[in-house]
Amino acid sequence: MGTVYLVGAGPGDPELLTVRGHRLLKGADAVVYDALVNRELLELVPTSAERFDVGRRKGEKRIDQEQLNGLLIHLAGSRDGVVRLKGGDPFVFGRGGEEALALTDAGVDYEVVPGVTSGIGALAYAGIPLTHRGLASSATFLTGHQVLREPGDSPTPSTGSLGRPDGTLVVFMGLSRLDEVATELVRGGWNPGTPAAIIEWGTYRRQRTVVGTLLTLPARARAAGISRPALAVVGEVVRLRRRIRWFPEDPEAERSSPEVAPEPEEASGMDWTLFTDTEGVRSHAPAPTNRVLAVGVDTGERLRELGHEPDLTLRSGHPVAVVTAMRALGPVEGHTVTIVQGKPGQEELVQLLRTLGARPLRLAYGGVTSKWV
Repeated sequence: MGTVYLVGAGPGDPELLTVRGHRLLKGADAVVYDALVNRELLELVPTSAERFDVGRRKGEKRIDQEQLNGLLIHLAGSRDGVVRLKGGDPFVFGRGGEEALALTDAGVDYEVVPGVTSGIGALAYAGIPLTHRGLASSATFLTGHQVLREPGDSPTPSTGSLGRPDGTLVVFMGLSRLDEVATELVRGGWNPGTPAAIIEWGTYRRQRTVVGTLLTLPARARAAGISRPALAVVGEVVRLRRRIRWFPEDPEAERSSPEVAPEPEEASGMDWTLFTDTEGVRSHAPAPTNRVLAVGVDTGERLRELGHEPDLTLRSGHPVAVVTAMRALGPVEGHTVTIVQGKPGQEELVQLLRTLGARPLRLAYGGVTSKWV
């Protein structure tokens, strides 16, 4: 029986592959590789070696983890050297631990060859240190899924579980829900004005970096057309990019992304009226210049009956879902948000909106005089 080598391919630049990884690829009998592995590395593999593309891509799943484990065990039974080539480092969000356990249970010999994780390599190529004396003495790696919480979860996220606001936070696989990720981090104790950046195709020649604040980064990433693979970094270390950047990027991206995380912009756009239930609809008419959101299909229908077409009808009234939808339509900071409801409530939503800079915030109860909070 042969040996399986769990090899980290690094974040993208083929020059970042370790010497050990380079040697193993050149002598491999079979290579099992992921979608994010730079195809230039496969040129090292002998033409006689078998190649298995097991990468997961958007809308496509070639093989599940259990099947992949079985493939590695099967290949080890008939080949001397099987390289399992994984993007970044095998043990950083790469399921390398799961594969190692499966090989252990099957009695297959294996070796782990660490690689440069994108959480370090991509930041370095963007000119953003992971830690820096006086700015960040700790770092936290999370996935976008770990940041987001389901509606039934604890209403107050632990600051420690979302990284330390005086450290650096790196978010993997969070691009598709970046608005929600940013909102959840604010709820978890991060200042919305904290510098933040998103790095696309980190360490590749086509790398692009967009800089903003935790509050403005989602909109800037959309405007720049950032796509996967990308990771986000949040923390004061982002400010250092202006002085220590060294890797050349697409000039077009540079023009669209300010180099210093800006202060929150002056308020522009429209104020908001948010109807949370049908009772509030009967007692309050939205200002004609306001954006109107309805929580619940029934609330939306009731507004239409009274001649008010909502800009958006939400199925969920979860505070993160509401704020994410609002920010997708326009700015919240600096604007009046009138929450219309049949009875008092929505304390968590009020607090989140206030944290995001909605000012002043007004609550209107059905049949009760409106008040400012």
